[in-house]
Amino acid sequence: MSVIDRIRASAGRLTLCGLGVFALGFGVQWNHGNLSTLGLFLVLLSAALAGAALCRGRWHQSRGWWAVIAALCGLTMLHYPLPLVPQSNGGVQIVFVALLTASATAGAWLPEGRRADALVGLAWLSLVGLVAASWTWGKAQIDLFTAMMGGSERLLQGHNPYGPVFTYVIGTTPLKIAQGRFPYGPIVPFLAAPGRLIGDVRVMSVVAVTMIVAGLWRLTRQGDQRSQAHRVVAVAIASPLSAAMIHQSWVDVYMLAGIVWWLALRRDHRRLSMVALAIGMLVKPTSLILLVPAFLWSHRARIECVIGGVGALVVTLPFALATGVGTFVYAVLGIQLASPFRTDSLNLAAYLFRLAHWVPPTTLLPIVLLVVAVAVIAWRGRPVVEGDLAIQAAILQVVAFAFAKEAAFNYYFAPEIMLLAAMAGAGVPLLPEDVSLPWTSSIARISRLLGMKGHQPVTWPGNTASAHHSLWREPQLHGGSAGSSHAISRVR
Repeated sequence: MSVIDRIRASAGRLTLCGLGVFALGFGVQWNHGNLSTLGLFLVLLSAALAGAALCRGRWHQSRGWWAVIAALCGLTMLHYPLPLVPQSNGGVQIVFVALLTASATAGAWLPEGRRADALVGLAWLSLVGLVAASWTWGKAQIDLFTAMMGGSERLLQGHNPYGPVFTYVIGTTPLKIAQGRFPYGPIVPFLAAPGRLIGDVRVMSVVAVTMIVAGLWRLTRQGDQRSQAHRVVAVAIASPLSAAMIHQSWVDVYMLAGIVWWLALRRDHRRLSMVALAIGMLVKPTSLILLVPAFLWSHRARIECVIGGVGALVVTLPFALATGVGTFVYAVLGIQLASPFRTDSLNLAAYLFRLAHWVPPTTLLPIVLLVVAVAVIAWRGRPVVEGDLAIQAAILQVVAFAFAKEAAFNYYFAPEIMLLAAMAGAGVPLLPEDVSLPWTSSIARISRLLGMKGHQPVTWPGNTASAHHSLWREPQLHGGSAGSSHAISRVR
């Protein structure tokens, strides 16, 4: 058996997801979230890898692949930090990157146990050290940080965080200055407030990233791949974008913490899971894109999304009334729609502008592409495990911003975390009776009302516990393929 055959036989759908995490992170890091040919290619490659991972086949990968993916992700940190972050301790940062990469790789290689846990813990401390090495306490060269500090301070003083007007820099060419109120959901000042009390809201960004990693661990421990939980955590810690997300105080970390814990809690603590989901919804409207696959396929998830959405509206209403509904809506949503086209965005729209000086319809086209992608998922998705839904969410996020007027660094944090959630949820089967499209139950209900006979609930081939176990098997080096002829290689 050739070396190539052995490598192929040791890989699985997890390998495609892990390589997608690396490609996406490296592509975004390459030019610090701004447009570049290589960066855009890698982002699109990650979406293609995610699409291929939707095929039927074995999830499991060998521990060698776990170690390789952790090493690749960790090494991308050598291209960190962002230009906005002071680089006075470059040598110290390199030491922490080396320590993070080595410990995450070794932890992913070792089997479950105390030694692996200790190495994964060392990787986390190395990530914290990397962030701390270039941390300027209480100040950052990004407009969002000022808004985060100001909004949370107003809340601590008992005032409306949407009262003050902040100055924002619009990343167009040339740069433009805009005035606006606090631009995120009302849960954000609450979550950032403890950090503001001690002088820097980014402390809570560290907490949020920690919660994401912990949620991924808990999700992994619920399924057939319990023994792989430390490996999922090792890759998550080494994933390329977390450090910059913390430094720049981007609020997507709060949104993803809520969504990941919704996934981690919804089997055993459904009420708490809906609280976590409502928190995720209250951060940014783009959270709704990540929920589309679950809403589409799971009857249980549809109920949770509706209840979580109602809870989010109840929390939002007092702030909207105090600010003025129109002013509030414009602050959180309208200003994004009114912002100009960014020619430095890391997406296809900006790339087309660079090639042909043509601005595509950035309002209509993303909606059309998103609808097409959802239709493809409804036609071919057929989820069996939680990991399938997470992959679909990652693809939809990339598709939604491929032709948007803006796609910056933080926009790609969500698909990266969803790919990690796919790795964590690969061993967590969906209940066959829960997997149904919205119109399936409607057709069944109408059929019963009309007295039609012979209608049976729709279940997908292979969507059983026994079939799931056959998908989560150890790789056999004597043959077999990690994929299937039914792979979806493109989503648009």
